[in-house]
Amino acid sequence: DANPGENIEEWYRKQYIPKVQQRGAAVLEARGASSAASAANACLQHARNWELGSQSKWVSMAIPSEGQYGIAFFYPVTCDKENFSVISNLPELNDFQVEQIRATEKELLQERDTVSDLLPN
Repeated sequence: DANPGENIEEWYRKQYIPKVQQRGAAVLEARGASSAASAANACLQHARNWELGSQSKWVSMAIPSEGQYGIAFFYPVTCDKENFSVISNLPELNDFQVEQIRATEKELLQERDTVSDLLPN
C-alpha cells in the first residue's frame, strides 16, 4: 500500500523501509542484472543538478557539512550555476527521523571503513 494513511511512522517502519532495503534484490530479480545502473543514474542526476541547477526544486545532495540538522552526509538543497543553498527553517526532526538518520550514518561509516584500505591517503 503506497498510502501511509494516519500512522506514517508505522508505514515507514513496516512498508517503506523494508522495500527500500530490498531494492537492489528487486532490481536484480526484475532485470536479471545488477542495480549498479541505479547508482550510476544517481551520480549522473547529482552532477546534472550541480551543473545545470535544480530549477528551484529541492534535491538531496552530499555537500561539505557545517553541521546543519545535526547530520554530516546529505542535505536538502537547491542548486543554481554550480552553487548550492541548504534549505533552512525546516521543522525539527522527530525521534524516529533522528533514529533513521543515525542508522544511515552508521551504515555509511561502515561502508567507508570496509574500503578504507583501497582509498588514497
